[in-house]
Order: sequence, then structure tokens, then C-alpha cells
Amino acid sequence: MRTSGMRLGATAPMRTSGTRLGSDSYYFSLFHMLFFVLLLFLFYFVGFEIYLGFCLILLCFDLRKYLAAMVVVVVGGCFGGCRSVVSFLVFID
Repeated sequence: MRTSGMRLGATAPMRTSGTRLGSDSYYFSLFHMLFFVLLLFLFYFVGFEIYLGFCLILLCFDLRKYLAAMVVVVVGGCFGGCRSVVSFLVFID
């Protein structure tokens, strides 16, 4: 007894939820959370450049833009970190 429109052995399509392990959105949200923790950690040591990069990331929902914003944050963090270290060394002298 087959109903019209169904193949023998056909199953209902799987629901794709964002929390299913193995889905792209699950790994993207996990990456987003880990990067958010990294940003908070760097913001504590570096300062305003990381905050600007975090604002850029909040505006980006595409993965390529997200990675580009991450590069901006890392480069800004390096410059900000160097500036902080230099100002600290000048303050010591």
C-alpha cells in the first residue's frame, strides 16, 4: 500500500536545527562564543582597538566578513598591545 507521491522506503526530511551537532550554524555559533571570550580577554589587556573590532564583528553576519573583521581585530590588537607596552616602558623610565 503506497500513497501517491511517496517512494518505497522514503523517509521524512530531517529538520535542520541550529543546535544539531555537525551543522554549520552550530560550529559558527561555537566559534562566535569562543571568539567573544577571546575578545573580552584581549579587551582587558589592550583596550579600545579590540572594542572597535568587536563592534565590527557584531555588524557582520557573513563568514567572510566575520573573518575579515577578525583580522582587523588581531592587527588592531597587536598595534594596541605594542602601544601599551611602549607607553608602559616609557612610564617606567
